[in-house]
Amino acid sequence: MTLKGLGRGKGGLDCKRLGRLDGRGGAALVRRAYDGGMRLFAATREYPGIEERVARGLAGVTRSEYLLLTDVRASDAEDFRRSLDESLRALGTEYVDVLCLRGVCPGDMSDGLREAMTEAKRSRRVRSLGLASDSLEQAREAVCGGFFDAVLYPLNSLSAPEELELAALAEERGVYFFASMPMAGGLLRSAACAMAFLRGAGKVHPLWGAEYPWQIDETAALERKPPRLTRLLHERIEGEREMNAGMLCRGCGECMPCPVGIDIPFAARAGYIIHITPRGAYTDRETRGKMRLAMKCVGCGYCADRCRFGLNVRGLIRRGVNEYREYMWEQGEEWE
Repeated sequence: MTLKGLGRGKGGLDCKRLGRLDGRGGAALVRRAYDGGMRLFAATREYPGIEERVARGLAGVTRSEYLLLTDVRASDAEDFRRSLDESLRALGTEYVDVLCLRGVCPGDMSDGLREAMTEAKRSRRVRSLGLASDSLEQAREAVCGGFFDAVLYPLNSLSAPEELELAALAEERGVYFFASMPMAGGLLRSAACAMAFLRGAGKVHPLWGAEYPWQIDETAALERKPPRLTRLLHERIEGEREMNAGMLCRGCGECMPCPVGIDIPFAARAGYIIHITPRGAYTDRETRGKMRLAMKCVGCGYCADRCRFGLNVRGLIRRGVNEYREYMWEQGEEWE
């Protein structure tokens, strides 16, 4: 399936952060991105209201003038059909260009779920089927399995060689590769460096997060006139890689289980997670309990030994705790 208008390296807007704005503000950023030339919009059912903000921002625009990607969680055919119906209704459209299934291992998908997804594509309610995953193995299985047309996976200049190889493999297999976290969850500072790097990584389509007008304007301008990977940018990228070595958690979960029960993927990425979700989220009792437990890390090294990317897991957990503490302070909440 060919996605019209999605040329090599063409990126789009990752709309998750719109949940941090009210409906009107989120819709305004979507329209600003469209007016700036962006034509790919990635929504999600993970966070309430995101798809509605996208629909509101694109109201009045001819449907064929833009592409919609959204992701859903579904464990069986019934879940999938219900989620698809809800997404189409929220987005105000009869079809989505890419529907990514999240939270499912390709090899564990039931025949009923596969048939429901195939039927959605056959009926043209979904134009392309994808898998959204933070697991390298699952993403590789999706690329090689022949069932999925696309994969949504974190990719940026801090990514490991095997992750860049995955992007090349996807291009070889004719599978669309959508890159989440192109700025590594805020670890990277230069959008120009990030874009230049990813354009050199193959047929990769980065999804840029934004919650401020200047971020939309910067990204849209770079999309219109992509930067070349000059020697200066290359040196800056290498500097960022050296400075952030061992600090990019993908959330794959291969470090689990923790001997003392810490939810390592959440704790290690707490700073990133709380800054892409609506303000006030993750102040509930369950999350507070998770982060209190994260403070009890004993430094046994079990997680670090299991991490295929050689991350400083204990350092990531400590940083997550500190960022969550600051976040709760900003919310006027006490949790320790």
